[in-house]
Amino acid sequence: MHEIIGQALRFAQGFALDDAAVALDEIAEVGPGGHFLLSDTTLRLYRNAYYTSPIFPRWSMEKWQAHACPQAIDLLRRHTCQLLDGLRAPEDHADLIARGETFIKDFLDAHARRLSQIKK
Repeated sequence: MHEIIGQALRFAQGFALDDAAVALDEIAEVGPGGHFLLSDTTLRLYRNAYYTSPIFPRWSMEKWQAHACPQAIDLLRRHTCQLLDGLRAPEDHADLIARGETFIKDFLDAHARRLSQIKK
């Protein structure tokens, strides 16, 4: 599934904003400038709260370097190719191609006619 669509779907499922989920008491306790890394709520919820990308691995610098420092575009290209490799053409593939080619030809013909009218 496309990563952004997956995130949007997860967001669309909604999320709790009750006292237990928001932990206002912990926010007040930590105060300005503090952190929540070891708070009870963080420790209880962090495993389910973070999105893990199927495209971009969460590697340490050392592991990234051990994998020859792959660029994000290369990881995305590999994932996209894997998705495309698993696809089959639809049953009406030939008809779709023919209709697309007809559309393009008609568009180019109309464009050429407009250009020839402008030049007159």
